[in-house]
Amino acid sequence: MGRTATGSVRILRDDAGKRAWHGKWTRADGTRSGWLPLPGNIPLDDEAAAKACAARMAPKVRAASQVRSLNEQDHLGPLDPPEIPGVYVIQGVNGFVKIGRAKNIAKRIKDIQVGHPVPLRLLAILDHDPETEDKYHRRFGSLRASGEWFHFIGHLRKAVLAIRTK
Repeated sequence: MGRTATGSVRILRDDAGKRAWHGKWTRADGTRSGWLPLPGNIPLDDEAAAKACAARMAPKVRAASQVRSLNEQDHLGPLDPPEIPGVYVIQGVNGFVKIGRAKNIAKRIKDIQVGHPVPLRLLAILDHDPETEDKYHRRFGSLRASGEWFHFIGHLRKAVLAIRTK
């Protein structure tokens, strides 16, 4: 029987240049993820807490890596980003999706695309009121990977499919 995947931890600098705990995990296909910031504010001198956090995240990372893209698995293509306000879901890399808000969804996706190595795909518009973003972050909080990025599994995946197949 194989060992339980728990992930590796290390202190790195985040996007703002601040030192923080990061984790790295083995995906379902055997490849390793990149270093990702661990959620929460784990003290830099508490390696045990960082390892425990990474261990809790390991099954989610593995499950997310098993999910093929929405396009491949469900035969739904990306939507054309509209120039309207709303709360959107875009698909990035490694099975992660971003739940965000914008006054102009098309412009926001173009702005985010600058920092991503693969094309982002608009999967759904959850609401036309950008002020409801926090409601969706709370609703799908158990799937949060980091910031506004979520694992595209479980009830989040089902919600997007339900919107797309209405």
